[in-house]
Amino acid sequence: MPAAPILLVKLRGIGDSVLSLPSLGALQRLFPGAPIDVLVPSASLGVFSAERRVRRVMAYPRGSLRAQIAQLFELRQQGYGLVFCPHASLRSAIIAVVSGAPRRSVRNHSGRDWFSNVACVTPKEPKSIVEREFDPLRALGWRGNPPPIRMALGATGKAWAKAWCKRQPRLRQAILIAPGGSVPERRWPLERFVDLSRRLLKQGRSVIWLQAPGEAEAPALKGLLQAQPPDVQALGALS
Repeated sequence: MPAAPILLVKLRGIGDSVLSLPSLGALQRLFPGAPIDVLVPSASLGVFSAERRVRRVMAYPRGSLRAQIAQLFELRQQGYGLVFCPHASLRSAIIAVVSGAPRRSVRNHSGRDWFSNVACVTPKEPKSIVEREFDPLRALGWRGNPPPIRMALGATGKAWAKAWCKRQPRLRQAILIAPGGSVPERRWPLERFVDLSRRLLKQGRSVIWLQAPGEAEAPALKGLLQAQPPDVQALGALS
């Protein structure tokens, strides 16, 4: 009898989705042969788009109640054996329970583990996101350290990065500077990024200033390079 599929839910930002890649690897090792589906915001689809470990990656339809309800009905038809929500909110906890999966590992780091029936007794204390996600994985049977963070890269992203690098002067110990961030209050002040870039350039490093649409343009520093990767896959390949 084939193993029941697993649903991994991570309704967070792109960075948090990248940090969930070790959890994906752990689920694959814990439940060999079980297909794994991933539900993330649309901005994070590229993190998993080239993943061979994933059967299907789905975008959560933010802003449309009708689409959200339709997706819940679709998820319920998949026959999931386990729903894993390692960084849960009440919203993702509701997705877990409505899915009908007999096992639900729901971990809310700042509140109750709503609708979870996999007991995780590890104290909720400050630690890295990866380590926090492995608390509920250890409750599912994981032993040892988390696997490394590795994002699978497709041919399109690799081709963009290769073409971009060919157009640049010889890169020397290149360092990427990413001054943006989804939460303004958590961003490092822009002038500090500029000062860091200036110092690195003086050391003879190649400095690449990453710019997404709507973010600050690269400062006018001699030798500073600027890149605008079109998507997450291209950014991962450039990194």
